[in-house]
Amino acid sequence: MTIAPYDHQAVSIAEIRQSFRNGVMAVLWYLATGGGKSWAAAFMILEAIARGKRCWFIVHRRELIKQTERVFAQLGIDYGVIAAGRTPSPHKLAQICSVGTLSKRIDTLDKPHLVIQDECHHLPCKSWSDVLAKVGRCYMVGLSASPVRLDGRGLAEYFGAMVRGPSIRELIEQGYLSRFRTFAPPTVDTSGLHSRAGDYITSEATALMDKPAITGSAVDEYRKLCDGKRAIVFCVSIEHSKHVAQQFRDQGYAAVHIDGTFADEVRDAAIADFERGAIQILCNVDLCGEGLSINAIECVILLRPTQSLGLYIQQVGRGLRTWPGKTHLTILDHVGLTQKFGLIDEPREWALTYSEDKKKKTASVNVRVCGGCWAASPARALRCSNCGKEFPVAARSELEEREGELVEITAETIAKRAARVEQGRSETIEQLTEVGRKRGMRDPAGWARHVIAGRHAKAAARAEQLKLAGMAHE
Repeated sequence: MTIAPYDHQAVSIAEIRQSFRNGVMAVLWYLATGGGKSWAAAFMILEAIARGKRCWFIVHRRELIKQTERVFAQLGIDYGVIAAGRTPSPHKLAQICSVGTLSKRIDTLDKPHLVIQDECHHLPCKSWSDVLAKVGRCYMVGLSASPVRLDGRGLAEYFGAMVRGPSIRELIEQGYLSRFRTFAPPTVDTSGLHSRAGDYITSEATALMDKPAITGSAVDEYRKLCDGKRAIVFCVSIEHSKHVAQQFRDQGYAAVHIDGTFADEVRDAAIADFERGAIQILCNVDLCGEGLSINAIECVILLRPTQSLGLYIQQVGRGLRTWPGKTHLTILDHVGLTQKFGLIDEPREWALTYSEDKKKKTASVNVRVCGGCWAASPARALRCSNCGKEFPVAARSELEEREGELVEITAETIAKRAARVEQGRSETIEQLTEVGRKRGMRDPAGWARHVIAGRHAKAAARAEQLKLAGMAHE
């Protein structure tokens, strides 16, 4: 049987090799979750060791060792493992390495010709830095579905070029990833949370989320929108995850919590039971959020507030893989990440460096939402692509927002919210006129004057109220 990568993988591999020929030693490869990064990287290693080149595939968590071993076995790669508790085979050309163990043993190994760094957005961490400092000059490929740090900075200090694979939207259209529907509460208040190291303080986020009743009860919304489907739940802390699992069990669902302290065989058994349907709900914190492939996921439940775009993409991306009988992924976003970061398939401009303007830039969204079935269609569509209902001319569909329930978030609702924010931040007639031009208004300047006049009238009314309140107090 001939082993060959998919077309999109082959194109990226060719671009990586061209970068090497151009003198770039380290290349960052963006490919969406489910796009086959590990397989394609293993294929590169297969071809490299055939030419006698030593290759390392480095992962940052022990859970990913076995997953990578399965990929190598599929391709017939003879490999060794550098990880705690594993007998090393340093003479083999291909090595699967745990970065923590590798950083301690690297001086005992022959230097590689090619290094593949899985989830390379972790490179700023000390264990990765230690390895990079000792590995010396060699070709490197960093893999990531979210090539951005928590602080929004890029990875230009580690890589000289970036190869961009197809986006999530393109992979969905090509049938490599599952379609999805997103539901989320109208509002989520995280204003009281403080940050540490670029994200919310865990103890504060746990106190906010680990309550019997939060907006849109996770259990109730799961029962209403995807009852019985296999769901993975991302929680704030281990205790929070345990409590959520218990809440689901109390309602009659087969739910378990797993974390990194569990023995390998216990975690493997839980994931296997989940994939065959014996377990419906799998609760965790970070264990299943990055790199780990669990194809059977039909629902992702977000119960962890975060300021990290990368974490949002990694968590939701777990559920985008296809699976026999799976028609779509349901995303239940209880913490407002969709409002913060946009729909999971929105186009994003990945780069090695990000200017402040580029960090703030949001993609334009062009869709029409059916008021009958809430399906999204292209902006120029005359009829709903789902139910066939004709769109009314110049109609504006509004999603009903009911307190305490999840409502479906579409590209249109996000675009409307962005438009309100843009208008609110435009303070002068000139700025508002430019907004009007972008919206295609016939008289943007007149509209801008009308908005300014309205603001002045509201300000005058508030001043009068304050004046009257002051008089009454006297």
